[in-house]
Amino acid sequence: KKAMFAMASSPEILARAQERVAHEEEWKQEKDYEWKNTRDDVFVKIKGVNGSVDCNIEKDRIRIAMGENILVERQLFQSVDVKESTWEVQGDTLAVSLRKEQAPMRWLSLYR
Repeated sequence: KKAMFAMASSPEILARAQERVAHEEEWKQEKDYEWKNTRDDVFVKIKGVNGSVDCNIEKDRIRIAMGENILVERQLFQSVDVKESTWEVQGDTLAVSLRKEQAPMRWLSLYR
């Protein structure tokens, strides 16, 4: 217990932990989407969509189409739990929630 308390009191360890938490909670803006990495999930927002969106989430891939137009067809950075991953259209934004298969694996990007 003493060793764990000493570790938790270390300014260096606390600074690294705070940096990790702060980094994971920030939305990252990419060219066509924004995404957020948390301990168990990855969240994605794509703006400018309408009700005709179809999102197909597979273990290692995601495919997003709007009518006949394919917006995304890419390999994901890591595997996801398909049954626990969801998507919905909120106004003009597609919101995707991907449940990580290997939590708390930190994703460095959304795609490989």
